[in-house]
Amino acid sequence: MDVCGYFCPKLSLTLVPQPLSHTAQAVECFRRSFNTSPLGSKDIALIGLANTLYFAGQYSDATLLVQMAIQMAPGTILNHFTMANVLLADPASHDHAAFFLETALRYQPAFAEARSRLHAIRCLQRYAD
Repeated sequence: MDVCGYFCPKLSLTLVPQPLSHTAQAVECFRRSFNTSPLGSKDIALIGLANTLYFAGQYSDATLLVQMAIQMAPGTILNHFTMANVLLADPASHDHAAFFLETALRYQPAFAEARSRLHAIRCLQRYAD
């Protein structure tokens, strides 16, 4: 069976990466998805690929992909929230993560998960000072 015959339907529906043993297949599927998706939807494939690379520990590559997604679709809340999550992997980037969570909350003030993570960052910052 073709790599994407099994993995792509799952990935395109959930944007949740498959187990790390399938990272190469997931990357290939998101690459194909990016190449075949309409111009206005390419950020979705980038976010899926960024999540896959994030869970594989490739944080700088994930950050770059999310930056590209934000450039393509700056008003998409998921893009800002994903950037915050990627940045949270590095304690030195918590201020930057807070910025992206605040941006997501400006677009959608009722985004509970973003509000919760922002609160956690603020608490950590308070105790670190």
